[in-house]
Amino acid sequence: MLQDVARHLEIDDSKQSTLIFLMKNLYQLFTERDCIKATINPLILGTDGSFYAGNSKISIDKNSLYRQAELKTLEDLTQKQPMERAAQLKDLDYIDLGRQQGNIGTISNSCGLAMATNDVLIREGGKPVNAMDIGQGDDESLNDFLEALDLHADDKRVKVILMNCFGGNVSMEGVMRMAFKAYNRGLTKPVVFRFGGFEKEEARQSYKEIGDKYPLLHIFEDMDEAIQKTIDLAM
Repeated sequence: MLQDVARHLEIDDSKQSTLIFLMKNLYQLFTERDCIKATINPLILGTDGSFYAGNSKISIDKNSLYRQAELKTLEDLTQKQPMERAAQLKDLDYIDLGRQQGNIGTISNSCGLAMATNDVLIREGGKPVNAMDIGQGDDESLNDFLEALDLHADDKRVKVILMNCFGGNVSMEGVMRMAFKAYNRGLTKPVVFRFGGFEKEEARQSYKEIGDKYPLLHIFEDMDEAIQKTIDLAM
């Protein structure tokens, strides 16, 4: 199969063995080191006939670090953005987008939803500072939403927080309670909470009962309305 790849890339026969060697070792690295990503991009074929790794990235599955203790010791936290370091200490998946002019913090509970949220925000003129995936855990993971809100509370760039969540296993009423708790703990930034799925009716009822105590919390079921409200608050 690897030889087929080399041929498809129209690599000369004399250089195919070198490319196959690289691909085999990259795959071995991926499997033996519990990677979730192992890339060489670009892989450059020089005029001298040699291959050069123009850039490479490796990410290790954090759930497998107990098997990769020696790699853990090589981690250089100074290479991470301050908010990424803070998120890592809370065991949260957070990507800083490096937008110093951004002012919207985002929280979602799936990778795809997090990316889609940022895509729509940017399309409509919003400026997110991050992507954050809490994951599709169960109610045992509700505290992660509270930790995520606390993280954004400490980010001086963030003017408004958008939580775009869908309840698969996790209760949206439970997430609503975490938002209430964040305000009870001192959160002073507006939160736009767009939700759907599991226990969305219960979430709406909880807000109906005590939401007037939290005037900075805005709830929506419609994505477009939530995005527009977020952008308005960020202006």
